[in-house]
Amino acid sequence: MKEGTEMNRRDFHKQTLVLGIGALAGSAKANVVAGGDGKGMRLAIKGVTYTGIWYDGPALTIPQIIGRAKKYGFAGVEIDAKRPQAFPLDVDEKARDEIRRKLDETGVELAAVSSYNNFIEPLDEYQEMNLITVREQLKLARDLNAKILRVFASWPGVVTNEKGFGRMAREMYEVRIKDLSHQQRMDLAVKALKELAPYAEEMGVTMALQNHPPGIQSYKDMLDILDAVNSPCAKACMDLQNLQKGEDVRQAVLHTDWRQVHVHFNGEFRKMANGRTECYTAKADFPTYVRALLEINYQGFLSYEFCFPCKQKDKDGNKISDDLAGIERVDEQVQLARDFMNQTIADAKAALRAKG
Repeated sequence: MKEGTEMNRRDFHKQTLVLGIGALAGSAKANVVAGGDGKGMRLAIKGVTYTGIWYDGPALTIPQIIGRAKKYGFAGVEIDAKRPQAFPLDVDEKARDEIRRKLDETGVELAAVSSYNNFIEPLDEYQEMNLITVREQLKLARDLNAKILRVFASWPGVVTNEKGFGRMAREMYEVRIKDLSHQQRMDLAVKALKELAPYAEEMGVTMALQNHPPGIQSYKDMLDILDAVNSPCAKACMDLQNLQKGEDVRQAVLHTDWRQVHVHFNGEFRKMANGRTECYTAKADFPTYVRALLEINYQGFLSYEFCFPCKQKDKDGNKISDDLAGIERVDEQVQLARDFMNQTIADAKAALRAKG
């Protein structure tokens, strides 16, 4: 069990529940997530959606992505701390001022900054490079007034072809880590996060560790790493679509509980004849996941990412061609994702009210 300040916070919320303070039943339901601001769940666009590697078209600048969020009714944006978006060495003070000004002008919130780090590396020099990269990304998050830096335990990296289109380099990464045992992988992630935790605290930024393969095998690995790090600046980004086969969706959310500070979702969507929106590509239990987030009173962002090749399809999702579609199809999917998740949140709230 987690000890110290966060454990005390959880006990406090349990006690308030017993006294009848809290609209939902159950200890997890009355718990306010660390880092939450009481605004409830709201939607963000993740910057990877508009990096130009998944569709046939240019990458958007951060101000342009903020403009998209405002236009399409998203409360926030999450920006990637890598090229072509916000690699710290590329974003000077003038650019940081411009981003802050655009956020202020539009009223769009900066949901998070995303690192594409890799702590699970057998090469000492690679480990060191990742440490300094994440330290610079923590500074960037601070300068942009972001409270969260999403981090990985490991990330295989992206390779791009001559046309600039990308794919994850899983096979290359697996070769590098094949001789590392599961425990060695966990230890490397813990070591790195422990070393970075004081910098995160200094910057006033929470590192949100995502349950993203490869390297770690389950959301429980993520929680074990966080328990070993034992820092108030290391929390969770426990995503539904990274759960492994056999992992219980509701239990995973309730188990993560107060540590959950950020959320991603993805997929492709279409409007049905009855006017509702469905996700037709991701076999994921969104209703159970969102209900569970409500049960723990999650107060944060659900950040939509289109992070796979955007093939040419018709409005019903039927493939027209293997060629990549233009940015207009990504825009369409962003708006459908908004409708789908708003619909799912509304359904989940209704289901919990009906349950009493």
